[in-house]
Amino acid sequence: MKVWAYVLVWNEELMLPYYLKHYSQFCDKIIIYDNMSTDSTCDIAREYGNQVEIIPFETNGEFNDYTHIELKRKSIQHAKGQADFIILTDCDEFVYHTDLKSFLSQNQNCSVFYPAGFQMASDDFPYDLPGQLYDYVQWGEPNPWYVKPMIVNLNLIDDLEWVEGAHELELSYDLGEFYHPVPKDIRPMGEYLGHQWGRWQKLFEILDDFNREPLKMLHYKFLGEKYVTDRYNQYMVKMSAKNHENSVGMHYQEAIDNGTVLDQINQIKAKAIRVSL
Repeated sequence: MKVWAYVLVWNEELMLPYYLKHYSQFCDKIIIYDNMSTDSTCDIAREYGNQVEIIPFETNGEFNDYTHIELKRKSIQHAKGQADFIILTDCDEFVYHTDLKSFLSQNQNCSVFYPAGFQMASDDFPYDLPGQLYDYVQWGEPNPWYVKPMIVNLNLIDDLEWVEGAHELELSYDLGEFYHPVPKDIRPMGEYLGHQWGRWQKLFEILDDFNREPLKMLHYKFLGEKYVTDRYNQYMVKMSAKNHENSVGMHYQEAIDNGTVLDQINQIKAKAIRVSL
């Protein structure tokens, strides 16, 4: 069985070492879509030799959510016939299982996998630490918004399309059997209480079960006020006109304008649990 990982990056010299250290443990190949990084991102990637492939893509200096969605879709065709499963993430998203390849082998009837999502948080960014990031930052808030379609079984899936933000798939696709951390009758497919792409209300009712899930996604976004503020400011400089037009990604600017970055971190910490790994 072959597992490939795909990640979109731009100036990720701080997070990429942790990302590569994690995914290189079980991925046969890691494909990095690099949006013309100007820091040491590509140099870090090249340290992993043939295990990592860098594919540059140009967006004329803009952060374009719609280009990112299309790249996820193209990844399916890129890996088809070469890998059995692909993992599609951002650089700060760590899909975790103690033995992921065995888990996937035992669940080959599932077309798409939605790991139980956790919003991880810390007071400061953990610079240059040995070992895995989750060896140090282990507290996170169970968060249904981060129950995302992140692993695709290429033996069952030929095409998928993500919605804006890439937290869910277009409903026109029949996934058949898929893996999700909540009971089948309340999985986030179809409208529920006005939520078009997810029964988020009911998901909040079963968050206690997330920590018992063997397949998790650890989202390492809120690692200290300075780190988050710097990233938000970088995103806003690159935000495309189409993103502005459709109000996609505007929460970064709102947090900066309203001075709520630290509040966001503290709110997560207040609801955080020690994630079982």
